[in-house]
Amino acid sequence: TYGNGGGSGGSVYLTAGTLSGSGTITANGGSGYSSYGGGGAGGRIAVYYTTKSFNGTATVTGGTGYQNGNSGAVYRCEGISGVNCSGVSGSTSLATNGTIELRTEYTINTSLEVNKTITNINQDNLKWNDSSSNASCVAIYNITGLVASTDYYIYNNSVEISESPLQADGSGNLALFNVTLGSEHKIEVTGTSPNTAPTITANVTKPDNVYTNTDWMLNLTVTDPDSGDNLTAYTEFYVNSSSVGSVYSLNVTNGTNTNVDNLSTSEFNKGATLIAEFWAGDETENTTKYNTTEITVLNSLPSQVNLSYPENNDSFFTNRTPRFNWTAATDADDDILVYQFQLSIHSDVSSPLIDEENMSNLYYDQQTELDFDTYYWKVRANDSEGAGVWSDIWNFTLTPSVSIVFVNDSISFGSMELNEINDTTNDAPKPFILEHMGNTEANVSIKATSLWSSASAPLNTSYFQFKADNSTETNSFDWLNSQTIWSDMSDIYKEIIGKFNYSDSNDLAEIEIRVKVPLDEIPVQKSSIITVYGIES
Repeated sequence: TYGNGGGSGGSVYLTAGTLSGSGTITANGGSGYSSYGGGGAGGRIAVYYTTKSFNGTATVTGGTGYQNGNSGAVYRCEGISGVNCSGVSGSTSLATNGTIELRTEYTINTSLEVNKTITNINQDNLKWNDSSSNASCVAIYNITGLVASTDYYIYNNSVEISESPLQADGSGNLALFNVTLGSEHKIEVTGTSPNTAPTITANVTKPDNVYTNTDWMLNLTVTDPDSGDNLTAYTEFYVNSSSVGSVYSLNVTNGTNTNVDNLSTSEFNKGATLIAEFWAGDETENTTKYNTTEITVLNSLPSQVNLSYPENNDSFFTNRTPRFNWTAATDADDDILVYQFQLSIHSDVSSPLIDEENMSNLYYDQQTELDFDTYYWKVRANDSEGAGVWSDIWNFTLTPSVSIVFVNDSISFGSMELNEINDTTNDAPKPFILEHMGNTEANVSIKATSLWSSASAPLNTSYFQFKADNSTETNSFDWLNSQTIWSDMSDIYKEIIGKFNYSDSNDLAEIEIRVKVPLDEIPVQKSSIITVYGIES
């Protein structure tokens, strides 16, 4: 009649092992009579199947009219082999394998399209997907037929819900739980305790300061609350932001600090930046990857120098201009090394008399004569960025030394006549030549045994005389304080040379000898032993 409303769409209920074909399944509301009748509400379509190749549509639109009718609801449930889906009531579906029953009640039953897909149902594990066209729709799940008194862990899109775990009662019934649908949700109920990923509770790199002569070490502590998990630590090193080698893995003990990997010194140079990337796993899940704090390889200071000369604790050292020698230091960075030398009269080498730096040689030549004293010295190496440790402190005591030697130690006058006189001033024969090999000025004395057998020509007479004279090295002694005119030879030491020099260029002197043959001397070969004696001036 005029103004009557349209009827509701009614309901369509389909169950099938396989749903195939095409076309349209409809439960649409009827339209109102004329412009004054209201449209009928869309009906309800419930389709339950195990497999589907149907490519048609299902519609539950409301009828048109003075007020259009609301859309109805479409329920779909796709089972699997051995699991059947069916409807229990208008808003509740059932999926069962004959033992386990999964009931789902949807809180909104109009203007709604829901889709359920079963992927697994057994007493250890249930999985299904649920989606709703209405984001406000809440699916309330009721599961029975599980293992009695067993904890079940429940996940919504792989995230454990707040109520989990739920324990099945003595009859195997699980307490109700719900999920707000919208986009597709993956629901899982499992009787297996969920895996907990390991965590890295400590990471330590050693040493704190890294040099090119020390490996860089990474220690990790990996913990996992899941007893019995096989834990593995993974490491990858980076030098100057580039990976070095491959990922290294090592099985570790739960909760134990472990040296998991080392970066060899052969992989980096001074100034390089080092980072270790690390993570851990338990064969199920891995931790996030982490990085250590970046460090820079520091300069390695040179090694300690070893001294060699003058020898330590030499208490009778005589060289007043020595060459101080030491062995080369080593440097892990292969830097060019220079040396610093210090010499002092103090045992701690304070207030050094000499402080010479930036020497490339392994020696220092003393330029001026050292005084007689005890000296202390040390050396260290420098690589331009820093100095190594000082060498051990060595000492020596410089002592005066008088050492007079004959360069020419014999004179032969050959055959002489009675009353004949000869001397060495014309170098025929050559005089005695002395050299001072010591380190301080010396006074030299001379004595001799008798030359003549005649009673008229004993020692201390003009028949056997001596005097000092210059050699080829002039100014070798104090002329005014020396015996430079003829003096009679004696068997008691008589001073001949005063302040005999020891410098290499002025350390030679001559001893001239004059002899006269006595008139009554028996004509046989004659000889005398001459001795010189030097003492510090």
